[in-house]
Amino acid sequence: MTEPLAHSGGHLLADHLQAVAGLAADFSLAFESGDVTKRWAYLAGLWHDLGKYRSGFQRYVLQSDSPDAHIEGKVGGREKTHSAAGALWAVKQLGNSYGRVLAYLIAGHHAGLDDWDGGLDARLSSADSKTEFDAAYAAKPPASISQPRRLCAGSETDTRRIKGLCIVGTHAVFLSGRCRLFGYRDTL
Repeated sequence: MTEPLAHSGGHLLADHLQAVAGLAADFSLAFESGDVTKRWAYLAGLWHDLGKYRSGFQRYVLQSDSPDAHIEGKVGGREKTHSAAGALWAVKQLGNSYGRVLAYLIAGHHAGLDDWDGGLDARLSSADSKTEFDAAYAAKPPASISQPRRLCAGSETDTRRIKGLCIVGTHAVFLSGRCRLFGYRDTL
């Protein structure tokens, strides 16, 4: 079997995820919040396309010659979606309270941010999203991509440290103009 691809053109998925994670971490420095923000952005970039590990998505990318083959919403069909898997992975790894913050960023990377109630909650609870997650997980993404304890080389990698990213992620959600996380009902 060949290495999973990120999109048409032969870009390897693991390379894409590492590159996006690195760029996201670098771009996060504009928030001047240091290491915590950088790790938060790194995780979002690293997990944003986990659903692309699914065999159905890989089949689609190999058969497609469309430069938009990787973009949810532009090309329909269950096999072509991919952001729910990473969002669900974040919740599984970091728990509901912390993982939901990251899930917003990951699930909205093509579609934009959604309200939790009746929006992202319903989407991530759907059978299609659970199937996407199960298929991506069954594809066994490399540990360098999937395991949070291996993400922060050179620093403490304890899960409690990673969960500390919640504060910065919440600010990112608030800055976007949405405040429905954890029961907030106001908009900015």
